[in-house]
Amino acid sequence: MSSINVLSNWDIHEKKTPMRISDRFKKHWQALLIGLTIGALCSGIALAAVTTLLVQVQQQAQLPQVLRARQQAQLQQVLRQQALRQQARLQPVLQLQPQQQQHLYNGVLNNGPTYESSTYSGIGACLWLNQSANQSMTVSSPPFLNMTYTSFTFEILSTNTWYHIAFIYDYPTGTQFIYINGDLDISRSGAGPYMGTSGDLTIGTGYISMPNNYFDGCLDSIAYYPWAKNATEIMSDASFVCYLKFDGNNLIDSGPLSISGTGMNYSYTSSGRVNQALTLSTLSSYVQITGLTRIGINDWPYTVSIWIYPTSTSGGTIMHLSSRLDGAQSSGWCLPIMGLTSSGAIAINSWNRTNIPINGPFVPLFAWTHVAATYSHNNGQRLYVNGSQYGTSSLPYTFNAGGVPMTITLGSSLLGINVCNTGTIQMGQFYGSLDEFQIYARELSSSEIYVLATP
Repeated sequence: MSSINVLSNWDIHEKKTPMRISDRFKKHWQALLIGLTIGALCSGIALAAVTTLLVQVQQQAQLPQVLRARQQAQLQQVLRQQALRQQARLQPVLQLQPQQQQHLYNGVLNNGPTYESSTYSGIGACLWLNQSANQSMTVSSPPFLNMTYTSFTFEILSTNTWYHIAFIYDYPTGTQFIYINGDLDISRSGAGPYMGTSGDLTIGTGYISMPNNYFDGCLDSIAYYPWAKNATEIMSDASFVCYLKFDGNNLIDSGPLSISGTGMNYSYTSSGRVNQALTLSTLSSYVQITGLTRIGINDWPYTVSIWIYPTSTSGGTIMHLSSRLDGAQSSGWCLPIMGLTSSGAIAINSWNRTNIPINGPFVPLFAWTHVAATYSHNNGQRLYVNGSQYGTSSLPYTFNAGGVPMTITLGSSLLGINVCNTGTIQMGQFYGSLDEFQIYARELSSSEIYVLATP
């Protein structure tokens, strides 16, 4: 596992650097993370986080008595906040979608950075920074972010390939954490509360080793939370790609990336597996989600999960993966990854320069069945039906993906019929209802699949 260098400057008496820079990140970046400087936000912040995370440590014994009392009061406040979060999930206090910054928070672009459409989630735009041009963005007088004597979480998606980076400070335990793609990279204990002065938020550079610490690349979906997220929450932020509940007569994504769907000739039913569901009852009825970056990367693990209610079992595509919106293969890449065989059995499919199909049981008509497919290099492909593993590919293999952000079409292969490799799936229109569609950029465990199958 790689590590990120963290300079410990929270305490002026702390001189040593407790973390290391891994050879992997030295190789890929001159600056792995952004210089994200909060030269103090309203009541005290002076944080340089990301290319180098600037952290101060203050020993408890060195605090004046009045500060100790204040710290204890703030600790009680943090504990109360944590209790409230168990009852309702809080939204981030600051969440930056780069193209909107200068309008929402009066940001100023320094030295001409641009906005690019090649975002992680395929929607909106990312902030493109050129290191050689010393580019950055300054957000003047941002929302009140009181990080003094409290826990907090910073999250950011960084690029070269896309990486999800999260930095957390847990005030009650005095611990700092760095997560990369949802996995804990390194932690450090003994970090006292953060203290600073007011100032602006700068994205893309900091004030360490000037002028050579400008970030070079694209940044997307920066968020600040006024509490310390736990490992489960960070893993969800990093790997939970999309969640279409089909409730409220809409295709809004309930996952962290807001990749909402579009479609044609679909309707809704109140008789879903969980609340409402999507109904596909006519030819060429389908729903799509686009901008699926990681499922387009060779060998990246994934999980897809859905409830199906078929009204016909003579074949039909449940999920079609393609690089083109029309589902076709010409100058593109396509593969049905879940569907029904011609005899009405559930089937999943993967690709390693040839089809890797797994056939499951026959599914009943006019009844809800939960189906999930997982992939990882070591475990290969696995099929789960109603929470139980039904089949697996015999050997480890590399999923040869499309190499570009992908589209999943629910209910049809569109122009991919009789064109794309199909395995044992009888490509065509799926007739019936679908509910609780979820995608993860990791292989879920059997226990996690069971939870999805028993709502």
